[in-house]
Amino acid sequence: MSDGLILKPSRPAMSLDSTFLQRALGKGGPDGYLTATYTEVSGYTWYYILGAELKSDYQMSVTELPAARDGTKPKTSFPESVAVQYDLDKTVGSNYVKISDSSAKLTIKSCQVSDFQHWYIAPVLPGSGGALLGELDKVVPISEQRVLTVILFAGTYVVKMRGAPGEVVSMSTINTSDGKVTSIDCTLDSTGAGTLGFSDVKNLSC
Repeated sequence: MSDGLILKPSRPAMSLDSTFLQRALGKGGPDGYLTATYTEVSGYTWYYILGAELKSDYQMSVTELPAARDGTKPKTSFPESVAVQYDLDKTVGSNYVKISDSSAKLTIKSCQVSDFQHWYIAPVLPGSGGALLGELDKVVPISEQRVLTVILFAGTYVVKMRGAPGEVVSMSTINTSDGKVTSIDCTLDSTGAGTLGFSDVKNLSC
């Protein structure tokens, strides 16, 4: 944030269990580094996946992702979501994948350190036509330091935010039907509070 507070996920990123299986047995996991973490707000979970020095493509199942803080395990249940891949300039590229259940897999391409693979999974908000992506200019677009709550009230999703007084926060959503990203700049008030509202991800207001 503009006051120097670091935006971070709900837990540190850790290697997937399958990476240790690959190192021990030479099979069953990514041949390189593949880590994941998440942010959990109001019962919704956003996942962050980073791959580097992968010697070959890897089909990563969403069941390999870490369990959310509330104990929900991807291996038994995974909500409808959308996965987007970041380009190297930290923008969302055209590569996005719809996830309907726990059978979904992402193709993590072979890469080096310089062209690392960065994927981001956001939950679809029922009735909104898409998902909240958050601050796409940040390494962690949705963090508990920024986003306090995401609630549905009278047909409108209300996202409560905090930060420095007068800070401009750029928030984005994605339409799952066509992959179009919509963004809006919200200026926080004199107390550092702000609200993003939408009933449809194509129409945002602060």
